[in-house]
Parts: sequence; structure tokens; C-alpha cells
Amino acid sequence: MTKLLILLLFSLLFPMPAFGEEIVVTDEFKRVYDPEAGEECLVPGNFKKVFDPEKNAEVMMPGYFVSRYDPEAGSVRLVPKDYVKKFDPETGAERWVPPDTVLKYDPESGGRRLVPKDSVKMFDPEAGGEKLVEKKYKAIKDPLGNEVGKTNLVGHKQKFDPEKGQQVLAPENHKKMYDPETGSNRLAPDNYTRVFDPESGSEVLRPNYYTSRFDPETGSLKLVPKGYVKKYDPEKGQDRLVPDFYDKKYDPENGGYRLVPKDYKKVFDPKKGQETLVSGPYTTIKDELGSEIKRVKNSELLKPEGKK
Repeated sequence: MTKLLILLLFSLLFPMPAFGEEIVVTDEFKRVYDPEAGEECLVPGNFKKVFDPEKNAEVMMPGYFVSRYDPEAGSVRLVPKDYVKKFDPETGAERWVPPDTVLKYDPESGGRRLVPKDSVKMFDPEAGGEKLVEKKYKAIKDPLGNEVGKTNLVGHKQKFDPEKGQQVLAPENHKKMYDPETGSNRLAPDNYTRVFDPESGSEVLRPNYYTSRFDPETGSLKLVPKGYVKKYDPEKGQDRLVPDFYDKKYDPENGGYRLVPKDYKKVFDPKKGQETLVSGPYTTIKDELGSEIKRVKNSELLKPEGKK
């Protein structure tokens, strides 16, 4: 568990912004006594002392973990409290799964399997048969890798793919667009548009919130999200383009200022014997191109999809 806390501390001091198909929630810190380590340390704000039946001792874990009998392991272990026990026909045993998991018939395998409840049976033109199709989404996970929510859910529809020359199952928010870089049509998200790229000197397909900004680091224009602004970076000794939720803050560990998200704050780390700069209860979101586009409060990020 001590190694786990070190890993979590590293991930929250230097959080990896979320992008692609997964969002890892970062959290603020609190100073507590860790019974496993036998000393005070910094842990994520939602951690508390929980009895671990596998270790027969108290450990620091997310507060939503509870002891449950695990038929797969044949013993009692800690699992997220909203997980439910269901029979898995593929393994022939019961196991703990996220609460939105149900049994559905899969035409591809010819049997029932555990899938998200919003999965639907659809005809796949490429495969030439029906199959269970899950909605496309970004999984929201805690630092331990457990799925705690979903966001950006998108269904699928049959659409003609100009690149493949046939009908395919594609996200319903994709449509045919001309891509100036390839000189042909392709399926792209409906928020994409053609915009001039000053670096390549030609038009490209990008999300509609991208615009040209002068980049002090390169001394030329480049495409960035509209929320990017010029700020002085004390570590590099020059201006650079960063998201507008960044600010200059003093870092007691390195004895200087650096650019970090505005919610970062100084907290005393008993293991280091000094203050350190750590994240607040916010998570950075990246778009599919890897650009940081917003900083979201965890209470908003973890709301059910329909209540956001």
C-alpha cells in the first residue's frame, strides 16, 4: 500500500491530463496518519482508513471501498461499494462489476455476456452480421483504475465511409467531411471544420474551437484551442502559450515559481518535512488531439450524465 500511495502522490503532484477514452480523476490532498506506513502522509482527499480483509489490517483507500465476498478470488476483498455481483457466462462464475452492467445476448458469440446496459444489437455492414455495440464514451476512473463514471456518451449509426468505400458502424456524431490534408472525404466529428494552419501553410480539419495564436516559443503562429493565452513561464524564462486556467505559483520544493493550474495550493508534506505544491479537487481534460482544454471540478465530472 505504501508503494501505491507513492504512485498516487506522484500522479497528483504531476497529474496526467485526461484524453482519449479514459479520464483519471485527480484530487486534493489531506494530511492523515497511515496505519500501514506507521506515519503521517499526504493522501487523496477521498481516502480514509478501511479494513482490508486480505491484509487483515487497516489501510488508506478511497472511502467508497467496502469488504465483499469475491466468488472469483474465493475470499473477501475490498471492492467499490456500488459494484454488483453478477454471473458471467463467459467465465462460468460470479464476479463484481460496475452497476450499469447487465446480461445481454450477443449474436456474434451466440451466447449471453456481461455488457453495459446501453449496449444495443446492431447490424455491422463490415462484418456482415449483427453484434452488440456499446456506446462510445470516456471512462472516468479513480487513481486505482476503477471505473467510477462515464461521460461523452455517443451512440452508433450506419454511415457511408468514403475511405473504406462502404457502409460502416460509426459514432452518430460523425459526418462526411473533405480533408484538405489527404485531398479526399472522410468521416470526422461534427464539430470539426476546415481552418488555415499557419505552420503547414494550408487548410486542415480541426475542432471548431481551434484558432491561430502567436507562439513566443517558436516565434510564429500556430493552431491552438481558443482558450490558450500567453503567460510568462519562470522555469523557461520566456512567454509561452498555455491554457487560461494556468497561473504562476511559488513551489516551495524547487524554491521558484512555475506555471500550474490555478487550483494548485501549498500543503505541508510530513514525509518531506516541507510544503509542496499539489492539485486541488479538479481534473484536466484533453481533447482527442492532446490539447488541454478545460479544468473540471470533480463534483461536476462525477455527476450522472443526465444531470451535468
